[in-house]
Amino acid sequence: LSLVMANLDTTIISTALSKINSEFHAYDSFTWVITVYMLTNTAIQPFADIFGCRTLMIFILIIFTAASFLCGIAPNIGVLIVGRALQGIGSGGIAALAFIIIADITSLRKRGIYMGVNGAIYAVTSVIGPLLGGFFTDQLTWRWSFFINLPIGIICIIFFVLYFKIPTEKSSFIEKFKRIDFLGTFTLIACLVVALLGLNWGGAKYSWKSPTIITLFIVSFALLIFYIIIEFKFAKEPITPPVLFKYRNITASSVTNFLEGIIFLNVINTLPLLYQDGRLFSATYSGLRLVPISVFLTISSMGTGYLIGKWGHIDIYIKLGCFFSIIAVYLISLIGIDTQYYIEFLIFIIYGLSCGVIYQNCIMVAQRASPPEYLSISTTITSFFNYIGGAIGVTVYGAILQN
Repeated sequence: LSLVMANLDTTIISTALSKINSEFHAYDSFTWVITVYMLTNTAIQPFADIFGCRTLMIFILIIFTAASFLCGIAPNIGVLIVGRALQGIGSGGIAALAFIIIADITSLRKRGIYMGVNGAIYAVTSVIGPLLGGFFTDQLTWRWSFFINLPIGIICIIFFVLYFKIPTEKSSFIEKFKRIDFLGTFTLIACLVVALLGLNWGGAKYSWKSPTIITLFIVSFALLIFYIIIEFKFAKEPITPPVLFKYRNITASSVTNFLEGIIFLNVINTLPLLYQDGRLFSATYSGLRLVPISVFLTISSMGTGYLIGKWGHIDIYIKLGCFFSIIAVYLISLIGIDTQYYIEFLIFIIYGLSCGVIYQNCIMVAQRASPPEYLSISTTITSFFNYIGGAIGVTVYGAILQN
């Protein structure tokens, strides 16, 4: 239920963005509603291995539910962005912990089936999200896209407090707190924020050749170098342990999920804007047009989960998914104002089928390649790169629109 809520929150806003932009007159900063959400998603994920699943899940559910209320009552775009940042902390933790819990309670052979179910949840909420967001926007108000999380969040908190039991490391909160790589976390987020500011302001608020934009990119690069030094030399428990990248499959999975994050968030958020602002469709109808992507994403996710659980050969499905995803994204880029829907429908089938086999299967590849002591962190790393890709991709997309 918590995973349904977190995944729903990722896509429900896509059909509400146009209305939010017009209400707050925020066309120059609307991408930050998505970008900060993806950035803070990455910040919480590495802590799962330190604090344990139950404690951290309860904490992030409380944050997520409170942040949803803040987004729902937001009087301006600034408050909404702050609320989305807090929501991202909760959503990122929920998504990462779901994969860790599956890894902890299932055998390697059966994990593909459970990952397929997990992927199906992601796919189904991808269908429901834009539809619900469109319905709330047209019939009530876009604010209900956030208020809907309140009852679900409260139920999840009660369940985890009363019923969820899983073994955790016996150590005090202070000892766990000392293990957090605060310097690495702060440096990485600062690096990304500065780079994204440069991309967001470039060509819109400042010229690309202006000292401000050049300085932002230089500072971002310097912070990246500093982050790498921290992780290699100083961090006792680094966010991204360098030792894991000696395993080729973990590196490949992380890079693949990074690129998938760039693509998926852009597709899900670009098409509703095309439909609402370009073709003047309602928010609800815009959500309905995206249903084929999610339906076929569900089919491929559950189908490959079953096939992998029965016969293995996970790498073949990922390679096929990447190949057809490239073709589908190229075809999506050709969609214009007058494109017939049957053509879009066929393109969405290809994209949905290809996208459904990539994300959760890359995580499973990383888990299989990881030493047992790094199982949790290898899971969060691949998810971590997916969300970073989403943050960068949405900002680049916004920069393209503004220019």
